[in-house]
Formats: sequence, structure tokens, C-alpha cells
Amino acid sequence: MLNYGRADLTARCVFSLKAQDYPRLDIVVVDNYFSLEERSRLKRLLPEGVQLVLSERNVGYAAGNNLGISHRGFPKPAYFLIVNSDVTMPHSGTVSALHAGLVSSPRIAACSPMIYDPSAMSQLDAACTVQVRRLPDFSTTLIVNSWFLSRVFVRVSNRYIYRDLMPFAKDSVIEVDTINGACFLVAADVLEEFGGLDAGTFLYYEEIILGAQLRSVGMRCALVTSVAVSHLQGSSSAETAGKFVVQRRLQAVRSEIYWCKRYLRVGWLGIGLLYLVRSVDISSKFCLRFLKIKKR
Repeated sequence: MLNYGRADLTARCVFSLKAQDYPRLDIVVVDNYFSLEERSRLKRLLPEGVQLVLSERNVGYAAGNNLGISHRGFPKPAYFLIVNSDVTMPHSGTVSALHAGLVSSPRIAACSPMIYDPSAMSQLDAACTVQVRRLPDFSTTLIVNSWFLSRVFVRVSNRYIYRDLMPFAKDSVIEVDTINGACFLVAADVLEEFGGLDAGTFLYYEEIILGAQLRSVGMRCALVTSVAVSHLQGSSSAETAGKFVVQRRLQAVRSEIYWCKRYLRVGWLGIGLLYLVRSVDISSKFCLRFLKIKKR
């Protein structure tokens, strides 16, 4: 199941899924981006047998994937493989390896492969990069998403991203708190128990929230290091980059607040502190960028 952005990237991802050696993969593409031109192009590019679910507006990561999860065009699956449209699978055994990792322990309900950006690193470098995260309490949430606090409290930041396990052991199934939202396999019965992904956020924190939901029922996630997938990160144009960064940063703050209120039960004093720290974060960051540009 793919949450679609660009037609060409989505088609490339679908063909890499088609090449997998897993016995049966029913592929659903969720068009979560209202563009008539791209939608028409996507329909031409998709191979036969792939089903397309259309959304008239961008409903966000979780709600978009839920459209695919609730789609009944295929027989009910035992697992959902959720993949971003800018992911490709170079190895034909990727899905089989993820399935083997998921069934390796009754505690594991979701797992991710190693993920790397081919424009920035080689596949071998992925073992020393951020793959998954530990579930954060309120103080950790406050620190790790702050550009200045994360530099002061380095140990907290390192623990959050599993720096103590880097480089990740090869050919292993490592039990962790969360998955990587770009690509993960999850047991369908467990996910449906929660009513799908929590759509309370538009973007960000979905992995953390899913990890917390799984922990609440005694389940865990896993990182399968025997396989890696390519994740080509998107980028904005130089002309709109400033506005784009601000919008995404504000969206991240909204998701943090949802996480803190809903899952950490943080009260109004804590939320006020979060607002204060993030206001300082955003304003100081852009002041520093402005001064840096002015010096050039």
C-alpha cells in the first residue's frame, strides 16, 4: 500500500514491489494529492492489477494510509505493508525478510527494513544512521526536537535515536520501540484493533504513536537489518524553501502537542512550556539564518 505523491516515483515503487518474491502482494495506491494532471499520469503508469484509491484532498499521512487499509478491493490481508511513494526495494527478498522478522517473536507486531537515501549515502552507511526511535517522555520530547536543547543534552538525544546500538548489527532482528514510517510491515489484526493509524496528526509522530499503541497491548516493533530499501527524500525549490520549512515546522509542533496531550497526558503547564520552547526554537533559528545570509 502506497501513499502517493508523484506519479513517476509511485510507478517506480510499484514495479519494485512487483519484483518481490513474496507469494502474494495485493497493491493499493492511495492518491493523497489532488492534482488532475498527476492523477491522469499515474493511471497510465500503473501496471494492471494495481488498485487506485482516490482522495479529493491531502488528508495527511495517517488518514491517507487508512484509506488504503480500509479498502476492500482485495481479500482481507494478514499483514499491511505501508510504503511511501519515494521508496524502492532493490532486493527481491525484502518483503519476505520483513515477514520473517515479524513472525520471529510473538511480541513483534510491526517491523521496518534499513532505510537509506541514495543521494546522500551508500547502503552500507545506513547502519550508522537514524533508523528508528525510542518512545519519548515529555522531557525527551521537549529536548530532542529543539535545535539548541538537543545540543546541550546530547545523551538524551543519542538515547532517543538508539545511538547506543549503532552501527546496527548485521542480519539481525532488533526489538525496538518504533518503526520507520517510510516502509513497514504490520500485522493487520493488531492494526485493525486500533481502528487503523491514529489520524490525529497530519504529518509527523505517526511512528511514535503507533509504537505507543503497540506497547499498550504488550507488543513491540523490530528493525530488520538484513535488508535495506532506498528512500529518496523530497526537497522544495529554493524559491519556496523558507515558507515550506516554516509550514512543516509548525505542523511538527501541532503533532507534538497531540502526542503530549493524548498519549503522555501532559497538562496545560507542560503544553505552555512546549509552546515557549518551540517559539524560541523557530524564531532563533530563522534569526541565525538571516544573519548568516546577511554576512555573505
